[in-house]
Amino acid sequence: MASGTRSRAQVLHGVDGVVDALNTKGSRAASGPMSGGAVREKNPATSAFDPSRPVGIHNLPPREQLRFTDLHHNNAFLVAYDSTPVGIYKWRENEKYTENEAHAYDASLLLGLSVVPPTRTFVGPLGKGSFQEYVLNRGGSHDTRSPAGQEVGAFDYIMAHADRTSDNALALVRPRGKIAATDNELIMQERVPVGNGNILVSGFVADNVNQPLDASLLGTLGKVDPEAFSRGLQAMGYSRDGADWSAERLVEIQREGMITGAAWGGPIIRTGERPIYLSAQGRVL
Repeated sequence: MASGTRSRAQVLHGVDGVVDALNTKGSRAASGPMSGGAVREKNPATSAFDPSRPVGIHNLPPREQLRFTDLHHNNAFLVAYDSTPVGIYKWRENEKYTENEAHAYDASLLLGLSVVPPTRTFVGPLGKGSFQEYVLNRGGSHDTRSPAGQEVGAFDYIMAHADRTSDNALALVRPRGKIAATDNELIMQERVPVGNGNILVSGFVADNVNQPLDASLLGTLGKVDPEAFSRGLQAMGYSRDGADWSAERLVEIQREGMITGAAWGGPIIRTGERPIYLSAQGRVL
């Protein structure tokens, strides 16, 4: 894979990466419900392919009709149908990471958010992995305090994300101003009973600590029943303690109108930088 000017995000999901990987022009983005209102089918894996409908996680053609282009990066493949990019297939040796990718989408819907592109588990060339719908983007976003950036920050905080960078928070071409939160395999950390044993890694969280959140975002999250949210996470296979802890972070946002870090109780850092919140010292740096 060529190195240098393009970010990893652009290679995996961006326009230049598609042109290089497919060696084609005029690629069209797969349509996906990134603008909200999505409802996940109960069992998309068993849905029959309907060629009259847009290709997506709920309407995939047989595997032999899909083209998998190895991106030579972390067992990721660009998936195309009829020379059009439709998704990213990723395989991980630890199946928990694959499940996390799919559950991140489910959890986003439970929260009423639209930050995670539609994602499901999928059996590809390397075995069971994740399949995330392709999103046309302008590369990584640094707009951490924009309404869309705050939405990513709230999602990352509630879901205890441990690997959010600008490279996996993609500025969408359409709808303009929205951000797609990809690479969600490192979520839902279990509580470590040692001071600062859990570390949350997300500049989108760090830049929003003790900052008022967008009224529309607060309105959306305010409609979520924390107990029902916890039960939903448990139904996905997460422990009751982990699910309840996630719900506690949701309640913090609902009550305070911001991320304070109190319900997390551990370091919150940007990738490659020092912690901005340390519970042991009880202060924000």
